[in-house]
Amino acid sequence: MKARLHTLRHREPQGWDDVLFSALRRSPARPDVKRVEKLLSLLVAAEGHSRERANLGGRGDRLKGADEALRWAHQYQASMNAYVRTLEQIDKALRRYRWRATVSQKRASGRFQYELYCVANPKNRWGEWEGAIVAKLLKLAEKPGELSRFRRCAECQKWFCAVTGHQQFCGEACRRRHSAQNPEFKEKRRIYMRERYRPLLKELERRSVRNAKSTRKG
Repeated sequence: MKARLHTLRHREPQGWDDVLFSALRRSPARPDVKRVEKLLSLLVAAEGHSRERANLGGRGDRLKGADEALRWAHQYQASMNAYVRTLEQIDKALRRYRWRATVSQKRASGRFQYELYCVANPKNRWGEWEGAIVAKLLKLAEKPGELSRFRRCAECQKWFCAVTGHQQFCGEACRRRHSAQNPEFKEKRRIYMRERYRPLLKELERRSVRNAKSTRKG
């Protein structure tokens, strides 16, 4: 686990599943796991609020009329308030941890780099896991957009690391299950069953009867 966390990179969905999401699925009731999931949710929410504010800020120069400007001002202020509240919750959640920072030299550039470690009881495996995961998540949060790939599946609500920007499901099974519940998909399936599948079955049955009769005559 230590070696996997040390070499983990954000764009390794399987790696994050091994060290984070699998724990969230297997032991959701553990206090340390619940704290990590809560912090993950807050960090992802903060990333979303930050992107929303950036998008709203870009629209500020294209407003037309006082009514549109007033709506924009309300939206921007609401987004800012939500962002501040989320940051306050993150700050509160982080107060329980003790931190230690170390510096080392980068091999390529010769410049120094730092690593943030959470001080935990080495005899407590879950406590060590919690501290290492929290440190990794905070490191990712330094880079805008990095946490945007951490999502809940639109079908099963389990956490996963998206491979593409538009990915909404943790896997093919959930995507198919979600599509099967879509009214448009149901209508297409109903038409297919009525116009293609059932006529095909009837034709196969007729052929089977004809073949059976031919065999008896022979």
